[in-house]
Amino acid sequence: MPMCRSGPVRNNAVRAATFDDLRARGYRFAKPDQSARVISPDARIGENVCIGHLSVISSWCRIDDNVVIGSTCNVGHHCRIGPHAFLAGHAALAGSVVVGERAFIGTGATVRDNVRIGAGSVVGAGATILGDVEPNAVYVSERARKLPMSADQAHL
Repeated sequence: MPMCRSGPVRNNAVRAATFDDLRARGYRFAKPDQSARVISPDARIGENVCIGHLSVISSWCRIDDNVVIGSTCNVGHHCRIGPHAFLAGHAALAGSVVVGERAFIGTGATVRDNVRIGAGSVVGAGATILGDVEPNAVYVSERARKLPMSADQAHL
């Protein structure tokens, strides 16, 4: 399947190219401070990683270089987030999830334990991922829809 040429994966590719170019030129990048975040002391965090307000990085995680983790994300134990990946706010990864290079995980998405998110893939907002995601693929949930109201509910 061809790599997405627009949208979040393209943005991650641009971030990746810029980061790699600057690093090759000898620049070094800051690591996040830990205020207003919970980062396990045994987590390994790469360079130029942005971890949003109130996010939790659990034990034995590895976050590679140039990753963005939005506010209030939960990254479970033993997760690995590949370089140049992006987790939007409120994303939740259970234990031992592997997120591939340049992958994008949308707002409020939930990923079950022991799942692999392929490189360059997109997981849409609010999606629930229970199995592996192929590289360079897009996975989304069905849009919410209004259900008919019963007579009992109409009186509430």
